[in-house]
Amino acid sequence: MVKTRRNESEPPIRLAGRWAGCLRAALQGSTLEKGIVKEALDRRRTVAFHQLS
Repeated sequence: MVKTRRNESEPPIRLAGRWAGCLRAALQGSTLEKGIVKEALDRRRTVAFHQLS
């Protein structure tokens, strides 16, 4: 039997999960995560994301 790594253990998948969690927290009102998202948008480190109000 061949053992394979779970997709969740891949670094890009973990990064995407962390970013999704950050976006979710920002949308729910977390000041810290709002600041992180704002900085990412200001530095153009993320695309295709609507500005948080």
